[in-house]
Amino acid sequence: FTHRAEAVAVARRFLGCPYRWGGRTCRGIDCSGLVQLVYWVNGRPLPRDADQQWAALSTAVPRDALAPGDLLFFARDGAVVHVALALGGDTFLHALGAPPRGVCVESLDPAAPSYNARLAAQYLGARRVTQ
Repeated sequence: FTHRAEAVAVARRFLGCPYRWGGRTCRGIDCSGLVQLVYWVNGRPLPRDADQQWAALSTAVPRDALAPGDLLFFARDGAVVHVALALGGDTFLHALGAPPRGVCVESLDPAAPSYNARLAAQYLGARRVTQ
């Protein structure tokens, strides 16, 4: 569990950084680059792209059991297109290419002010980084 908490701590340092497809720095970062980077810093290598991350992680997590550091995946037409880092409950941190562009915190909870209805509709499932 420690590596997941540390990944969240590193990810929080990127809040407010701009979105850039293919980016992996605070000058510009995309969703899978953010996830890959925060886990790499903590000694947990992950593939580069969201669909590869989904395929590489086999420990599924029910939505009601999300813990900080779990990865949330989103799909369109059956293809994984986005990944985010759980902060606990329905709240997550991610690099978003659509407004509000950049690294931000949002929620899957319709009652939350930071609710993202588009991603809630695209939610595919969650995976836990175990090694």
